Amino acid sequence: MKKIIYLITVLGFVSCQNSKNDYVSLSGKISNIKVDSISIYGNNRYSKKIAVNKDGSFKDTLTIEEGFFAITDGKSQAFLRLKKGYNLNVNADANDFQNSLTFTGDGASTNNYLATKIRTQKEFGLDNLESFFLLSKTDFDSKVSIVDASNKKLLNETKGLDTAFVSSEKLANERIVQFLNSNYEVQHLKLTKFAIGKPSPTFNLENYKGGKTSLGSLKGKYVYIDVWATWCAPCRKQIPALKKIEEEYSGKQIVFVSLSIDKKVDKAKWRKMVQDDKLGGIQLFAENDWNSAFVKAYQIAGIPRFILIDPQGNIVDADAPRPTDPRLKALFNSLKL
Repeated sequence: MKKIIYLITVLGFVSCQNSKNDYVSLSGKISNIKVDSISIYGNNRYSKKIAVNKDGSFKDTLTIEEGFFAITDGKSQAFLRLKKGYNLNVNADANDFQNSLTFTGDGASTNNYLATKIRTQKEFGLDNLESFFLLSKTDFDSKVSIVDASNKKLLNETKGLDTAFVSSEKLANERIVQFLNSNYEVQHLKLTKFAIGKPSPTFNLENYKGGKTSLGSLKGKYVYIDVWATWCAPCRKQIPALKKIEEEYSGKQIVFVSLSIDKKVDKAKWRKMVQDDKLGGIQLFAENDWNSAFVKAYQIAGIPRFILIDPQGNIVDADAPRPTDPRLKALFNSLKL
């Protein structure tokens, strides 16, 4: 989520206008640069390398369509808005690329605005959204209001911006606020109630092999839970990889629980699939499909959903990597399983 705000910033595409040249002249100087070229990336897989002289200076022309681009020395990057006819000069220090970035020439107003906005976003912590979503609702609302006011002030006070760009930035600013507000509840809950080390919601459900199995009965081992259903194609796609993981970690300090949320009328279908597909681990059947207590406690709205619980019954990851994701084994290995 860290890059989402930068993406929102550059959402608007401004329509082309007639200009004196059909290319961009890009030049500048990057002090303390350690490489002999920089790269420009843009829409439609556009990319170009530009040679950098020993003193850090560079100059080239770009034949591009109007839009947003990234400039990078391989270590740091910044965003540019380029348009045919621009004669833009870039200056920066490679040791502090983003904070030292300044522009002169045609297009300078727009690009200085973008550089300032991105620096301001970092200062507010928008490159680490967890810092926002961990706040109480009152503090969150206050901070979002400050961000909104700051973005509006910067846009209103920046001179030399064309009308179409101003309109697109107004929309981008609105989307930042909408994004934060619409995601607060879910993300705050995930980061607080479902944070690492918090006690996990529990279950006590019907076991395919008979009787019931509770989360409490599995204490002493890590518990990797797969919330799935027989009708869910993405869930079934994970089964072969899950079987391999189960086999690889057999005898380790971990148990694998598959928790079906099939409807009660489909219980026979669930039992048949467990048998026919030789599903391993602990196979459980939820008491009330989507309205089961465990499912609602974790606010599960889509499956497959994987959850990892520690030997004490506390949350390790409320939205754990899937069996097909290499990060799962990395997570297991970090726990020394």
